[in-house]
Amino acid sequence: MVQTAYQFHPLVESPSLLSHAHGHDLILLTLLLVSYAMNGHSAEQARESVVIDYFFEATCKECKLIKEGLLPQIAERFGGFHQLNLYDISSATNIARLVTCQERLKVSKNEPVMMVLDYSYALNGFNEIKTGLVARIDECIAARQEEGWKIPVSVEVDAAGNVVQERMKMFTLPVIIFNGFIDGLNPCAISTLVFFMSLLSVAKVRGSALLALGISYTVATFVVYTAIGLGLLEAIRYLNAFNTAGLVIKYLMATVLVALASISFRDAYRFRISGRASDITLQLPDGIKGLTHRIMKRGLSHGSLLVGGLIIGALVTVLESVCTGQAYLPTLVYIIKSGTDTSTAWTYLLIYNAMFVIPLVLAFTATYYGTRSEKLLDWSRSNVVPAKVALGILFLAIAGLMLLTQ
Repeated sequence: MVQTAYQFHPLVESPSLLSHAHGHDLILLTLLLVSYAMNGHSAEQARESVVIDYFFEATCKECKLIKEGLLPQIAERFGGFHQLNLYDISSATNIARLVTCQERLKVSKNEPVMMVLDYSYALNGFNEIKTGLVARIDECIAARQEEGWKIPVSVEVDAAGNVVQERMKMFTLPVIIFNGFIDGLNPCAISTLVFFMSLLSVAKVRGSALLALGISYTVATFVVYTAIGLGLLEAIRYLNAFNTAGLVIKYLMATVLVALASISFRDAYRFRISGRASDITLQLPDGIKGLTHRIMKRGLSHGSLLVGGLIIGALVTVLESVCTGQAYLPTLVYIIKSGTDTSTAWTYLLIYNAMFVIPLVLAFTATYYGTRSEKLLDWSRSNVVPAKVALGILFLAIAGLMLLTQ
């Protein structure tokens, strides 16, 4: 959203935000006009406005202060000598322009507001704008009377998409690490794990036997979940090669993620009020829960706990993917959309799954050192609400990042 040559008018009579500015500035403007005329500059050059690109968030407090207090005074003071372009950064196109300006002017800190004058000078944040805008406009006006002055070169918006894409890659690894760990804490996976720990307690599996079972279960989970991810990753990559299919995947996934986030937040609220697992919508269906429980019981009856752990881990991971895939699939789509090459994408996949099995390792370690299943159950219950909130935030974050990708 952009509006050019936007002129504000004072809304109310109020103390000026530009208290440091004095009457001599008005004299300076007069002298500049006289200088233009005396030095033979063309009327066209004299009328060349100072370009101010204003990047803002529509709901931020600083933006309101600037809009209602500062901009009307700038319009009154420099009317006819400036062109104000408004860029609401809720728009992906405007974000691309903002990032391009930040890269061009070496601005590393993100603020709710930023102004760029003549595509060459950045005022980043409310304080810089409040204290430096008048002086910078004066400098830009004064520069226009100098010999050899040239019209500032505008930002090439078409090239901005690539800049955003490169910046997005900086966030990919932290997103992968966070998503993998939160997925491992998914109540779907944790509830199954707690049930398994209870079975091990009843079967009196302890010591080296528990260690062997835990290692085999964790390894099987990691391998199978990685294999599922590889298959999905390549399928998404193939579909993404077609422009229409890639766009459909992008917007469909973003829509689904927003819906999942809403359901996750609702689940957190309902469980916090009632404490009943039945009030949770995003969980394993009862039929799959029953099947995983039977697999675990039969696996423990196998002659070798090592082999039993592999069988249980592999089959349970496949069944759990119905629920854990809610975070897994969007993350894989994001990996592809972030523009990473194949080897990097596979590396991210391995990192994700390494983070996914950390809760398994912690649970088996705690059980090995004597933590009772009742404590694990209490812990899992107390963390349902934080886990659901974290999943909701994760879904919204991936949706936002995905929409910013090409």
